[in-house]
Order: sequence, then C-alpha cells, then structure tokens
Amino acid sequence: MAFAVEKTRRANRRLPCSHSQGTRQGQSLARRGGQPANPCPKRNFRRKGVVSLPGLAMFVGNGRCRRCATRIQRWSNLSVTINRPIGIQVLSALLTIYTMAGFLLAIRTTIERDDRYQWWLIAAAAAAFALASGVATQAVWGVQKRAPLLLITCGALGSALCLALPAAVPDAALAAGMWRAAIQGAVLIFAFLALAAWYVRNVIRARARV
Repeated sequence: MAFAVEKTRRANRRLPCSHSQGTRQGQSLARRGGQPANPCPKRNFRRKGVVSLPGLAMFVGNGRCRRCATRIQRWSNLSVTINRPIGIQVLSALLTIYTMAGFLLAIRTTIERDDRYQWWLIAAAAAAFALASGVATQAVWGVQKRAPLLLITCGALGSALCLALPAAVPDAALAAGMWRAAIQGAVLIFAFLALAAWYVRNVIRARARV
C-alpha cells in the first residue's frame, strides 16, 4: 500500500500541470487579489488549411452576400432586357413570321424548279426579303438605332417580292388582275413597315430622353 502511494506521488511530480498545483496557484492568487491563471494552458491545435469557426462563418456569409448580389445584378439586367413595349414585341414576332415565310418560299421554289415560270426570280426575291426581315427582327428586338432604316429596307424588299410574283409568270398564263393585286400588296407592306419604322424611331427617342 505504501509502495502504491509513493508511486502515485512520483507520477504527480512528473506531470507538468497537476490538479494540486493548479489549486495551490489559484489559492495564492486569490489571496493576492488577482485572478487565477489557467494552470494548464491550452495548446494551439490549429493546423494549416483548417479554418476556425468564426472565420468559416465570415467566409460563408461573404459568399452568400456575393451570390445574392450577383443574383440581384442578373435580375436587374434581365428586367432591363425584357422591359420592352408591347408594340416592339408584336412587331418582332411579325417580322419573325416574315422571315420564316420568306425562307420557306425560297426553299420550295428552289426544290420544285417549275419551268412554267421563272422560279429563280421568286427564290431570289424571297431569300432577300427573308434575310432583311431576320436582320430587322434582331434590330427591333434590341431597340437599336438602325432598326427604322432596316424596316424601310425590309418594306422595299417585300414590295419587290410582291411585284416579282406576277413578273415571273409568262403573259399567256398571267391571270387577270394579278398585277393590280401585286401592286396593292406591295404598297400595303411598304406602308406598314414604314409606319413600324416611325413607331420604333419614337421608342428610341423616348428611351434616349430617359
């Protein structure tokens, strides 16, 4: 029994920071009026690459703030892009239909190649009108400054397409009143696209003032 007690005392002496020493230091400091120091100072177990909890929380918070700011910026840009008048949207949709119709007419006449009329004239006029309509669609959708001029060009090519339809047919196979209908269609499409160009120009001016 005495041997075990002696062995325990030796083990306590070997410890750099025992409970008895901590108690004695605390009592002595309490008598002096100071605060007892930690008898067993904490070791710094921070390793390289390991982030503390406050730093990790700060990092996560900054990441969330950055993501929120990025989302808000994207939403603002999207709202600026989508904020178009209803007239611009309808005009862009109509020009898209013109583009598809022109390409379909050009492809069909090129595939069929009917010798009863000059198919190449209709195909060329339809392809030119389709290209002009496509470029005008992009300009109108973006509310660009060149949109009115492109609309006027598209109207001129549309009128040329209307006049190319009776011009490609021989006089013997030409139906009565076909030229008159073609001229009326050419005037109508040019007048409509000219009016659309005037409207787009007013929209551009109104945005420039703001």
